[in-house]
Amino acid sequence: MKGTRRLCIVRRGHMGDVVLTEPIASALRPHYASVALCTEYVEAGRLLEIYDDVLPYSRRLERDLDDFQETIELIYEIFPGCNHLDGYARFAGVEPRHRLPRVRRGAKRLIAGPYGLVAPDTSSFVQRMRQWPRERFLELREELQDALGMPFVLLEPHHSFSEMVALCEHSSCFVGNDSGPAILSQCFGRPTFVIFGATSPGLVLLDPGAVPIVSDVGCNGCKHFARHTDIECNTPLCLESLTVEMARNSIVVAGRDLASRLRESI
Repeated sequence: MKGTRRLCIVRRGHMGDVVLTEPIASALRPHYASVALCTEYVEAGRLLEIYDDVLPYSRRLERDLDDFQETIELIYEIFPGCNHLDGYARFAGVEPRHRLPRVRRGAKRLIAGPYGLVAPDTSSFVQRMRQWPRERFLELREELQDALGMPFVLLEPHHSFSEMVALCEHSSCFVGNDSGPAILSQCFGRPTFVIFGATSPGLVLLDPGAVPIVSDVGCNGCKHFARHTDIECNTPLCLESLTVEMARNSIVVAGRDLASRLRESI
């Protein structure tokens, strides 16, 4: 019986990790009168309709969550070799009913007609080992515009959170680094192509149709094997050896049905 018990799920960040709490909250929701989220990424939390309230992480730091009967601070990092969602699920002791987080839809379209979205940035976590060089993204953008016959928009730091969400929701396809926007694009059902270096696709991707772009140098996904160490590549070969041509070919070859999916998404 859920009675009047109130649960608060805590996940400080990053944005993608916060969005990923939704399937866990959905599995727990039937057992509680209400479920709240406590996070630094309040805007991301408000994309998730499962939560009755979204609280700033400062409440956790101030130990101001006493009005909840239970709190769960979700952690996947203690389960190496496990997809992040499955790590959350094991930590919480639940079986997710769905794997793709359910996010609010209906953002106002910012760009008329079909367009691709290129997201060249990622979070600060081992950024140098996860972020493909920006100049290569710019070159890839030109290649894809020629190959697919539509514009590709750059997701830039000056875009607001709401603009980022709208661009992800209405894009015809997404190309970018392992990042929060890559998670959102999968949630919105966009054809998603993600470049990986120090992180492993199998532990991050959620949509079976999402395509990882990887240059296999034998040590890919190193940060999943040494997450809690100070390992830092002087030259991250996994990213350095991934050429624009390799990325372009991965998108074109792996997305043979992309044209029909693009038409459906317009």
